Amino acid sequence: MGKINTGKYTKHTYGQVRMENVFKRTLVAIAIVMIIIVVGIFLTLIVKSMPSIQSLGLKYLWGKTWDPINNVYGALPFLLGTLLTSFLALIISIPFSFAIAVYLGEYNPRGWLSNFLKNAVELIAAVPSVIYGFWALLVLVPIVQKMENSWNAHKFGEYKKVDTQYNTFSVNDKKLALDTDYFPLSYSGTSTLEGTIIPDNSTLPDSVKQGQMWMLDLKPMLEANKNKPSYNINDAITKIANDDFDKGAGGLILYNTSGIADNLQFNRKDTTTQLVVPVVYVKDDAYKKYFTAATDNSGSLQASVTTVDPYNILPYGIGIFTASLILSIMIIPYAASLGREMIKMVPSPLKEGAYALGATRYEVIRSVILPYTKSGLFAGILLSLGRALGETMAVTMVIGNTSHMPTSLFSPGNTMASVIANEFNEASHDLYWSALVELGLALFLVTVIINMIGKRIIKRFTNE
Repeated sequence: MGKINTGKYTKHTYGQVRMENVFKRTLVAIAIVMIIIVVGIFLTLIVKSMPSIQSLGLKYLWGKTWDPINNVYGALPFLLGTLLTSFLALIISIPFSFAIAVYLGEYNPRGWLSNFLKNAVELIAAVPSVIYGFWALLVLVPIVQKMENSWNAHKFGEYKKVDTQYNTFSVNDKKLALDTDYFPLSYSGTSTLEGTIIPDNSTLPDSVKQGQMWMLDLKPMLEANKNKPSYNINDAITKIANDDFDKGAGGLILYNTSGIADNLQFNRKDTTTQLVVPVVYVKDDAYKKYFTAATDNSGSLQASVTTVDPYNILPYGIGIFTASLILSIMIIPYAASLGREMIKMVPSPLKEGAYALGATRYEVIRSVILPYTKSGLFAGILLSLGRALGETMAVTMVIGNTSHMPTSLFSPGNTMASVIANEFNEASHDLYWSALVELGLALFLVTVIINMIGKRIIKRFTNE
């Protein structure tokens, strides 16, 4: 029998064990450093936000007012804006992320097209967020404006009851009753116009002075548009008001002597177009009572009108929905890339067994691939959500940056990250600065809580 070189063997084994121990200690040290960094960030946020915590207490979290001038700070609008934009973006992105993952992982895992799509998806994650913000301003905002306009027209297309506080109409010092005697048709801010009404049933005469109102009988227009949609009438009124405004007139009073449909509804299909002067429609009884006798003598009728648009809604284009759209595009690569890799790791025997039993590709994906990779797919969703919660620049450029509570998905708003980015350099006193730091602390805690919930869900999926 030959001799075994135990010394050489022992020396080699000792070297391997030593390298293993060094590597293990290095990993532990790095892990400890990461824990120290996270804990250090958390403690720093707590220490720097203590003035705000002591001054405002827990009401800071559900306060709805953010007013640095009067030292009133409430984080609820920003917390709500952060959660709305992030989860809405996640809902929008999930179908696209899963579709990309399934296509690249199962349908077309190799080839030039697959490589091109992989690179394109990865490039989406590499593009700076400010570029997304610029693109959203130039492309998404006009599209969302049109969508919002269609929604407004559908929701507020009929005449909407308005508050008498903001709409007044008086003739010769006698106040007309809103809705009963007249109703406003146009937006004019809150300006009040006073002047001698010029009776005129056609175009505005050149003699009308700046700021004067004139009257228009709808009889010819109604007869010409009989049995046609009422927005035709509104389009004609819009043209008359805008054209005559250029001549210097300040308001338009409409009345109807035709006897056709006195209870008009003046539907608006385009809520972006505003009349540039106050326009009111005077009902038949009120016209006969206040106007008929007075207009016999031109120039003897004095009136004033203040109108606010009964729809009072403008499509901004920027807001919660636009921010969610751009966020959804930005987070697609995270879930798509992780999902693709998880699908490629599904053991071939599992899929081949299903095919052998007569399953279609769709059935294999539904019954084999997705159940096998569900924990990894959810991890990708969680990664995407974390990315959405912390995004700042692109969201700041398109969300509208208002401190009010959002009232709809189209409303302008703010996220916690966008408020900090916008106002941190402007914090002029300690409490203001501390309130912004506390906002960062709240964002930190929200992210941690959501990640902990996600981890528990992943663990439950894995153990099923």
